[in-house]
Amino acid sequence: MGSNPCIEVNSKQRENKFVLLADHGGLLVLILYGLLCCYFYLERTTFLDNPFSVYKLIQEKALHVSANRWPAAIIKILPLLAIKAQLSLKTILLCFSFSYFLFHLSFFLLIRYRLKDKIYSWLLIATLLLPVAHSFYWNNSELILGLSMLCYWLALLRAERYLGSIVVGLVMAWLHPLLILLVVYSIVLLLIENKKPRKLLVLNGGAYISMHLIKEVFFPNYYDSNKTVLFKKKLSSYSLSDGTLFELISDNHHLPLVIGILLTLVFCFYKRKIIQAFLLAGFCLCYLFINDLGSDNTFYVFYHETNFLILFFAAAFTFCITKLWDKLPFFKVLFALCLLLSFARIMYTSEFYKQRIAKYTIAAIENDRAILSYGKETRQWLVQDWASAFESLIISTIKDRSAAIIFSNKPQQLLQERDSKKTFITGMGKHFEAAPDSVYFRLVPQAYREGKAN
Repeated sequence: MGSNPCIEVNSKQRENKFVLLADHGGLLVLILYGLLCCYFYLERTTFLDNPFSVYKLIQEKALHVSANRWPAAIIKILPLLAIKAQLSLKTILLCFSFSYFLFHLSFFLLIRYRLKDKIYSWLLIATLLLPVAHSFYWNNSELILGLSMLCYWLALLRAERYLGSIVVGLVMAWLHPLLILLVVYSIVLLLIENKKPRKLLVLNGGAYISMHLIKEVFFPNYYDSNKTVLFKKKLSSYSLSDGTLFELISDNHHLPLVIGILLTLVFCFYKRKIIQAFLLAGFCLCYLFINDLGSDNTFYVFYHETNFLILFFAAAFTFCITKLWDKLPFFKVLFALCLLLSFARIMYTSEFYKQRIAKYTIAAIENDRAILSYGKETRQWLVQDWASAFESLIISTIKDRSAAIIFSNKPQQLLQERDSKKTFITGMGKHFEAAPDSVYFRLVPQAYREGKAN
C-alpha cells in the first residue's frame, strides 16, 4: 500500500513545529522572564538601591555612575528618557525594571542569533533563573549584569572573534570586581579542555586582568575600598576552626545551588573528568573563603544569593563545556522542569516584597516626616535602613500621597546632624537633601520629629 500523503504532511508539520520550538525556546523563556519583570516592576524598583537611583535621576535629570561601574549606566537611559518626557512615576519605574530585562535580552540575541551559539544562550537563561529568588528583585547588582556579558564574551571566544572578545572583556572589567574570578576560572577550564586557539584565551585573559588592575589602582571607589578594608581586617584574625566557611551557604535557601554543584561534581567523576572536578571543587572552596572574609552580615539573604551566583555560574559553565549532559536521559525534560520551578519560586518570593510595599505605605502615611527607631520585627521586612527615605517617598507617591520617613537606630543623633526643618532629609549625605522635584513629589513643608516604628 502507498503512504498516505495527508499523514506525511501532518508529520512534517509536527516536526517543523518541534524544530521551531527547539530553535527559539530560549527566546520564549526569556520573554516570559521579561513579562515577570514588567508584572513585578514595583517590587523590583522599590527595594533599596533602585529607589535611590530613581530619585537621583529625577532630581538631577542626568545619568549617574555608581562606584565607577560605568557600563551599568546604560540601564538608566530608558527611565531617564521617561523623566525627560515627564511621564508618570509608575511609568518611570516600569521603564527601569524593563531596562534590566533589555540588557539581558540584548546579549541573548547577540549570542543566539548573531553568533549562533545555543549553549551559551541557555547558560545565560539558566543563570538568570535557576539559582534566583530574591536577586530577581534586587536586580541592580552589576554582578548580575556582568554574568550576561560574560556569556557573550565566552561565545565570542568560541567564535574566535579576536577584536570583539578583547573589547567586550575590557568593558566587562568595569562592571564588578568579582567577575575576575570567573574569567580566570573559565580560561583555565578552557585550556584544560584543550579548546583552541590558546593564543586567543591567553590574550583575552591578559587584557582583562590588566584592565582590572588599572581600574583598581588608578580608579578606586569607596565601595570596593571598604570591602578591601573589611577583607584585610577579617583575614588578620581568621581561623578555619571558627566554622564560618560553610555557614552562609548552608542556609536552606541555597539548597538548590548546593545540590547543583554536587551533581556537577558527581557527573564530572562519572565521565572521568577528574581534573575538572577538582578544579571546580577548589574554586568553590576558595570562593567561599573569599566571600566569608568579605561579608559582615549574615542576615541579608538577597545579598548572599547574588554573590553565590558566582558558584552557580562556575558549576553551570563546567557542566556545559565538558558536555556532561551527553547520554544523560531526560536532560531536556529535567531542565524544563527546573525552569518552571524557578518561575514558581520567583513568583512565590514576590509576596515578601508586596507585603513590604504595603507596610512601607502604612508607615510612611502614619508617620510622615518622622525618624523612626525600630526593633527586630520591623527589621525583618525593612532589611536595611539606609534607603528608607527614598523608598518611603517613592512608595507613598505611587499610592497617591507623598510622604517621607527615615528608619534609624540613632534618631536623636540624626536630628542633631541634619536640619530637621527641611522638607526632605535622608540618612545619607546632606547633598541629597535638596527639595524634591515638585513635578513628581508633593511633600508639604513639615519639620522632622523623632518616633518609633509600630
